[in-house]
Amino acid sequence: PGVSVQRVTVSSSPTYAFNNQIGTSHSSGASDFGLFIVNHGYGTVENIPFTGSQPSNLSACSNYWDIFFADSTLPDAATTLNLFFKYDTSPSCINTVESRVYCGQTSDPSIYPLYWYDLGTSNWVTTGRSPGGQDTTCLTASNEIKVTIDQIDGRPSFQDMQHLPYVVAVPGQQNAVLLTSFTASPGNNSAYIRWTTAYE
Repeated sequence: PGVSVQRVTVSSSPTYAFNNQIGTSHSSGASDFGLFIVNHGYGTVENIPFTGSQPSNLSACSNYWDIFFADSTLPDAATTLNLFFKYDTSPSCINTVESRVYCGQTSDPSIYPLYWYDLGTSNWVTTGRSPGGQDTTCLTASNEIKVTIDQIDGRPSFQDMQHLPYVVAVPGQQNAVLLTSFTASPGNNSAYIRWTTAYE
């Protein structure tokens, strides 16, 4: 219930669908092609596609999406597909995704929280993982994560996109606050407590 689909034409300029929650574009000089984008929503485990409603340990910060090529012939090998996923379902999602744990650091794109479901391993894995991932970028000014997919190397590949869900999500947290340091020191009839958080 509630699943909806749009057929979009991918061009070299970013085009958005579903109230600007997901965007597409292709590499310069490539021919336009069609995609079907299926919006599963994000509210409950019933929204999670193709996984037997197993939520893994992820907390969704975007809708769950399926993305399929509209034609049986895939784009040529020189074409790249850019997908843009918004993560603005709540202020806490924005704060967490943009924290130093995830998009607030730039040294390890494998931590950027854009996941795809690998049917071969039955696991949710990040698009930017190393080795074997695809080029993934956090675009915090627009609250979205971008992945660039090609047919040359890395996964998800064009072939994977015939049966593939995506989601921006963060691993489920035991607490509402993630502390990165916490110290206490004695004072004069008092105690000094200092802490820093990755997110709250």
